[in-house]
Amino acid sequence: MVDEKLAAPCGLYCRECRHHGKKCRGCGHEVGRPFWADHVYADICNIYNCCCFQRKHEHCGLCSELPCEVLIKFHDPDLTDFGKEISIKVRQQDLLIRKKLGTEKWIKLREKKHKKLNKDE
Repeated sequence: MVDEKLAAPCGLYCRECRHHGKKCRGCGHEVGRPFWADHVYADICNIYNCCCFQRKHEHCGLCSELPCEVLIKFHDPDLTDFGKEISIKVRQQDLLIRKKLGTEKWIKLREKKHKKLNKDE
């Protein structure tokens, strides 16, 4: 059984985050209020709010406006402009795959990738 709350609406898989289990349980478990929200003076992640609360989608891949300004604007501040551009393209691709496969199958693929990467380290 997979934990669908670890599949963030923005296209990230929370288990792959270096903060998962330490500072954060995952976007779904935190209901859009990850640990970093306090650091940017936000009550909730803007992407989570737009996708889940305003548009009532499970994830951004189900939105006709993908990639929208909200998804483009909110990224890790440590990324370079090029890094942000790549991140948006990767997330968009992952979200479209998730839309096609469904969240449960998408998570299983991500888990397989995550285990392989951790095994190779």
